[in-house]
Amino acid sequence: MSDQDHGDQDRTVFLGSSLPVGTQLNGIYEVERLIAVGGMGEVYKGRAIQTGDAVAIKMIKPDMARNAAAVTLFRKEAASLHNLYHEAIVRYYVFTVDPATQVSYLAMEYVDGQPLSDRIKEGKLGVDDVDVLRRRIAGGLHAAHLLGIVHRDISPDNIILPSGRVERAKIIDFGIARSTQVGEGTVIGSGFAGKYNYVSPEQLGLEGGDVTGRSDIYSLGLVLAEALTGRAIDMGGTQVQLIDKRRRVPDLAGIDASYRPLLNAMLAPDPNKRPADMAAVASWQRASPASARGGGALRWAAIAAGIVLLAGGGYGVWSSLQPASGPAVAPAPELAERSETPAPVSPAQAPAPPQLAEPAPTPAPAQQAVAPPAPQPPRLPDPPPPRIEPPAAPPQIAARTEPPGRPVTPPPALSEPAPPVVPPQAALPPVPPPQVTPPQVTPPPQVASRPAEPPARPAAPPPAVQQGQRPEPPAAPLDAKPPPPAVATLAEPRTPVERIERYIASYEGGRCFFLWPLDIADKKANLEGFGSGAEPFVAFDTAFKAAQGFEAQISLRPVTAQQCPMVEFLRRAGPAIERTPRLQINTFNLKSGDALNGSVESPAKEVAVLLVGDDGLVHNLANFTRREGARSLFALKLETTGSAMRPQTVLTLASDAPLAVLSGPNPAPASEFFPNLARDLAAAGGKVGLGIRYFRIY
Repeated sequence: MSDQDHGDQDRTVFLGSSLPVGTQLNGIYEVERLIAVGGMGEVYKGRAIQTGDAVAIKMIKPDMARNAAAVTLFRKEAASLHNLYHEAIVRYYVFTVDPATQVSYLAMEYVDGQPLSDRIKEGKLGVDDVDVLRRRIAGGLHAAHLLGIVHRDISPDNIILPSGRVERAKIIDFGIARSTQVGEGTVIGSGFAGKYNYVSPEQLGLEGGDVTGRSDIYSLGLVLAEALTGRAIDMGGTQVQLIDKRRRVPDLAGIDASYRPLLNAMLAPDPNKRPADMAAVASWQRASPASARGGGALRWAAIAAGIVLLAGGGYGVWSSLQPASGPAVAPAPELAERSETPAPVSPAQAPAPPQLAEPAPTPAPAQQAVAPPAPQPPRLPDPPPPRIEPPAAPPQIAARTEPPGRPVTPPPALSEPAPPVVPPQAALPPVPPPQVTPPQVTPPPQVASRPAEPPARPAAPPPAVQQGQRPEPPAAPLDAKPPPPAVATLAEPRTPVERIERYIASYEGGRCFFLWPLDIADKKANLEGFGSGAEPFVAFDTAFKAAQGFEAQISLRPVTAQQCPMVEFLRRAGPAIERTPRLQINTFNLKSGDALNGSVESPAKEVAVLLVGDDGLVHNLANFTRREGARSLFALKLETTGSAMRPQTVLTLASDAPLAVLSGPNPAPASEFFPNLARDLAAAGGKVGLGIRYFRIY
């Protein structure tokens, strides 16, 4: 850490805007001076009291200190960085709380040196110096990636050159807590466009929005290009321009010819077209100028850059993210020059969606599931004869025997015939649907008998479903609006908060677009954006700033085309939604084989928990849920094959009377379930308590 570093991570309860000089923390460190104030908090130079060694001390803003998810993730990541020994990464010493001041802080190595950005201002680096820089920085980042840590903010400002020497370059300022929803995907707004010239397409919601180690590869490619030319590639501008510039490889005409093939690969919009990992970047060797001009084959070193990892306490939480046999390194792609955006992956190549299984009849010890090598689910024992046979392909949630007293009634018939479903626009490539094998979960305690279901409304019997076939969804395109719930005329907003809420609720972003407010204040709007593309949310952010005078912060929640009926329901329900249930889940990124746990707090008589998979199937989790007074708890284990992130959504519905749609087929296609739910709400008076949580499985 150096004087050039900016404020960053973790929880803090401040004593004013800064700590006084001479403040001692835990009797170990003493504060000497404030060296930086950033968006996340304050950074001080200090010293170890016993040895006199210089240290950097980081603390963050009080609002981050109150964010339990941010603090939990920060502790885990700081523990992993503490056990990472690499010469190119600043050392992390300790994360703790000072009992006297109640300040939470992170102490780390203090690095006195010149930022790479200042060195580049003096002139471009020679190709040999860039080689040294590339091997050192890529080697350090590969070591971090092996622990599951992505930097997220690689830039010339975050690379320090002690004594101005590139061979001693160090990476600082890991992006542990970039937003109040740590690790939860792409963020639009809150000055995002003005701060990040080096972000990857994924960080803007493109290419599925999955920020992995290959995101750092993209950012490092921009840094190397800047070092070679002495000027940054223009990747900034408005948020629309930010996205447009990342749809293709930038112009590399001014780059040394021997480096263009590598940078072409590192700056590919599609992460799958970039080098497999940072080890491939570090081990790449330049061809001679003659062979580079003639398009000769590139040479890759057989041995990657040296990386030393010393395991210790605290590393286990990250080691669990790696396969049992160690991290697999895919072969490096061929780096041919290209000027066109890579073609999207064919949907036929996508693995199958996730799958739920029946709770286990007896408790079983926790066991880490191992995904099968091929995108096919493991063979399951034959289940009891269900009312509707489970489809054979693609795999879906295994059929379960309904508990006694809960007969399955036919789904309500739609009041109008429907043409085929029209797929929504997709600015983002469709997220490949995951495939999940049956979870092994301990059945919850006995659930009290539920009230008898009301008689189903008169409906024509559903079409017969033959064995091995998926139930055909009703012909109800997204544009065919179900009867809207009865909503009282809204009064004019009286306060700034009401005005902001009204603006958000009434904004028309098009099909498959929904905004879920998280925190609204006079000059603050934190939102979740559910949709199939980033552009409508960028447009909203621009319009919102013009109307309200400040930027909203929008955490993107990319969904698949099959999940769009859920988004359409949420958008059209609007004021019919009451945000009274408090829904919580235990994770945002769920590893295959891990348990999804959650809770719902609601006094309503009827509380249902639903899982909407990326395949568009809606699963009623009644058999995985138990109720304890006003609190409902649910738990189940999920598995998937493949490495891609797949979006899932948990919904909770709270009502005073049972909803007929919940007694229909389980699972049910979203294109059928949500129009029927809208009709149920209209018949019941148009109000329902609703909570929503998004997560991804990999």
